[in-house]
Amino acid sequence: MDAVRGAHANPILRGLGAPDPARIGEARDAGLFVLHFASAHHRLAVILDVMRYYARQANLDPTDFPALVSAEAASGGRSPDEVAEDAYQQAIALAPTLAEAHFALARLRQLQGKHELALSGLATTLKHPLHARASPSAFLHANAHWERATLLEDVERDADALQAYQAAPVGAGLIRRASCPGRALLPPHRARRRSDRGVPEMHGLFAPLFS
Repeated sequence: MDAVRGAHANPILRGLGAPDPARIGEARDAGLFVLHFASAHHRLAVILDVMRYYARQANLDPTDFPALVSAEAASGGRSPDEVAEDAYQQAIALAPTLAEAHFALARLRQLQGKHELALSGLATTLKHPLHARASPSAFLHANAHWERATLLEDVERDADALQAYQAAPVGAGLIRRASCPGRALLPPHRARRRSDRGVPEMHGLFAPLFS
């Protein structure tokens, strides 16, 4: 609980969705509460990656980049993706059928290059229904199919990737990646391009804490 209080007290993590520990009873769902705590750190990790990239591109000393210094300090000395990974696992322990937690952990492992763990987590996501408070427009399962397909493509399992692309519902507005010219077996464009394709966890994929 100290970690949750500390995260909510930090304006950066609070802005990224760290939940208020005073409202944990109101949430009535400990697994979902921990998921939101974890996802705030996951978002911080994504933002830090982007900020560090631009600092390198601009040849900036990180200590001369105040926003980066503040963001790096937000997770209290721990790597935010380590905090997120531990908390996602705790959320799954509290709510084993919480599809959103399986998806989020799989995405984190995908970004870490842990492909087999990510594939396993995405497959588990697809076995469980959306949380009762989730918005159907979040397209969680469609995102899981898509991320699984791109991962299978990365490891050159093209036939499996094709099946995964075909399983992603057209209504999710997904397209095939344009990064594999010459792989004729991959599917054509399915719908509009999504500008948020790279980091779905930055958007409203998860069920709200409060109804």
